[in-house]
Amino acid sequence: MNQSLSSLPNQAFDCFREDLLVYLTQRFGSLRLANQILNETRRQLGDDSVLSMVGNPAVYLMGFALSIGLKMTGQGSKPEVRNEFLD
Repeated sequence: MNQSLSSLPNQAFDCFREDLLVYLTQRFGSLRLANQILNETRRQLGDDSVLSMVGNPAVYLMGFALSIGLKMTGQGSKPEVRNEFLD
């Protein structure tokens, strides 16, 4: 993530778009999927006001976008955990 992003807490989503796209493409291995995740992230984010409330908007957006991507690809659900003591 480029250094200027972490030092600009009040910037709009679009300032982070390119770095997010690179991150998501590397994480999911597909530019097409990364773009879909990015668009869904933007849609779910709504307005950019939340970015002014977090300490590091770039890190916040990376986590948010990753979470959305994992859900979109079916990797976001937690596996069922069995407790042998309760069975």
